[in-house]
Amino acid sequence: MGKVYWAVTTLSSEDGIPALRAYLDRSFPLGENQVYLDRLMGYKGRSALPRVVAARLGALALLPPMLALAGIQPAGIRFTRDENGRPYGRDVSGGGIPFDFNLSHSDAHAVCTLLIGDGRVGVDVEEPVSVGRALPLIRRYCTEGEQKMLMGRTDREQAQIFTRIWTLREAISKQDGRGYPLKFDASLVPDAVRVFCASLPDTGTQISICTPADVGLADLIGVSAGSDVLWEPMES
Repeated sequence: MGKVYWAVTTLSSEDGIPALRAYLDRSFPLGENQVYLDRLMGYKGRSALPRVVAARLGALALLPPMLALAGIQPAGIRFTRDENGRPYGRDVSGGGIPFDFNLSHSDAHAVCTLLIGDGRVGVDVEEPVSVGRALPLIRRYCTEGEQKMLMGRTDREQAQIFTRIWTLREAISKQDGRGYPLKFDASLVPDAVRVFCASLPDTGTQISICTPADVGLADLIGVSAGSDVLWEPMES
């Protein structure tokens, strides 16, 4: 059975980008990692928007202390991407502990998850969708099963639940590794995985984590200030 470490933080300002990059360069000094870190800054020579760079780096900056807590030295990690472009890391220092990680960010928060054990982990964080924006999105994108999850709810509740539906789809698709969150139905959790959902109590921001099926609620280990976040397992 695996353990899943998770951490959430509010985003740093764009002024913090140099410090975040310097911290990550020190934490993951293997030369091959520069390709991955540079890609977080942009793609094919194009710089990403500063707020996006700050979010990406802020999410990855949550990973080193989690690795250390799990007994993995960050300095021995080599980042790469699989054939679908999904990033992953390997411990090349000889420790041999299998792990997977996943990052997500919204307009105001960054999240990082670390799975210790075999398999993959996916995470998504989303700020609450407004009522006016949610209703057209529900009509356009929600499956019949998801529509049933929304029946009998107020407009505000539907907006909150739609936000959760979206994080569920994203987390499942990122754990799957092939992307395309719209092909996943949030009302039908695949048998091979478990999904855990939570809301940040101060903002209502939704977070979903998708793990291998053998991970239980007790295996979610928070390493951030979000100790009052209550996770809810989503069953198929």
